[in-house]
Amino acid sequence: MSAEAALSFHGWIPERITQVTSVIATGFSRSFETPLGYFVYRKMPITTDCFYKGVVTEPYHQQRIHMATPLRALMDYVYWHKVKNADLDFLENSLRIEKTTLDEITLEEIDSLKPVYRASIVQDFLENVRQGLSNE
Repeated sequence: MSAEAALSFHGWIPERITQVTSVIATGFSRSFETPLGYFVYRKMPITTDCFYKGVVTEPYHQQRIHMATPLRALMDYVYWHKVKNADLDFLENSLRIEKTTLDEITLEEIDSLKPVYRASIVQDFLENVRQGLSNE
């Protein structure tokens, strides 16, 4: 899971999520409505060797699922929604993520996730977050 679903899972956003979003490496983007909920599978332009960077395995209802870390979920969100000039202010005011929660992002994590997306919108986001964290 990624984007809003992962952010909600990690407790980073206060909203209840009604759609489960997953990133896929191949195939076509699709969505399904099932008795369990609404599921969206989104093909993203992520290099194959970086597909699982920032993805962890988490226990969930007696199973294990692949879940994006909060920063990776934010990267996917920025790319998917084409959020230009996203920075810490955007995360606090638009997504309502608490400042203390954003302080959990490390410069090392930013550096390790840079290769995931070549898209300038995500690279700019990571640089803006880096600068915001460095200025504090």
